[in-house]
Amino acid sequence: MTAVTSPSVAAGQLPYAAVDGQSCHCVIYTTEFSIGRRSAGMEVDGDEANAGASRVDVDLSGESGDVGKISRKHVVCVRDGRGSWFMTNLGKRPVYVNGTAVQQGGKNEVYARSAIVICGVRITFASR
Repeated sequence: MTAVTSPSVAAGQLPYAAVDGQSCHCVIYTTEFSIGRRSAGMEVDGDEANAGASRVDVDLSGESGDVGKISRKHVVCVRDGRGSWFMTNLGKRPVYVNGTAVQQGGKNEVYARSAIVICGVRITFASR
């Protein structure tokens, strides 16, 4: 299991969300995180040497399926001030949220237990 955190996470803070795949299990303690795949030389979750555009928080490279078609930073999820989560597709290929296609640049709200499919890789988003 991987925890996506930031330096400002308080001790005892409950997670905002979780992302689960076949082998990927990430607990989310931040209000913004990325989903994609790691490539050679790219680190996951907060490696200071690879901060910024090269970092991916939820790494799908270990999932089964056509992970090579997943962009290195395919999706960004952001929690707004009301507690709602929105997913933006940054990748070239569509992302499916509960069966609805979200094209490149598109934004869609994701809910607790949303099924997300990125290039054939299925993950589940859960939030509180």
